[in-house]
Amino acid sequence: MATPQTVILERDAVFTDELCTEPLEAGWATEALFFVRALELSGTWTGHVQLSSDGIDWVDAPQCPEVLVEGVGIVPVPVAHFGVWLRIRLAPAQGAGPLKARVTLVLK
Repeated sequence: MATPQTVILERDAVFTDELCTEPLEAGWATEALFFVRALELSGTWTGHVQLSSDGIDWVDAPQCPEVLVEGVGIVPVPVAHFGVWLRIRLAPAQGAGPLKARVTLVLK
């Protein structure tokens, strides 16, 4: 039986130019699910789940679609086949304002 772990990566933080969470070592897990909760948002923010073998060099996860945050609410982002290290990176689209967000990662 898998034992889930929930990690709050960002808590009600305000971002103006980029949101890049701290990396989390998750090699023991077989499933991961990011929850990006936009609390305040002006415009659109986009990005990707990123993977790393060492927690230093990062690539966009090829099996994950682009993450699109268009309004206040929660965007779930499932991840599979991710190796060891995970993070999520978001940036504002042209003309977008600040993003106040909470980002949670659930592993099992």
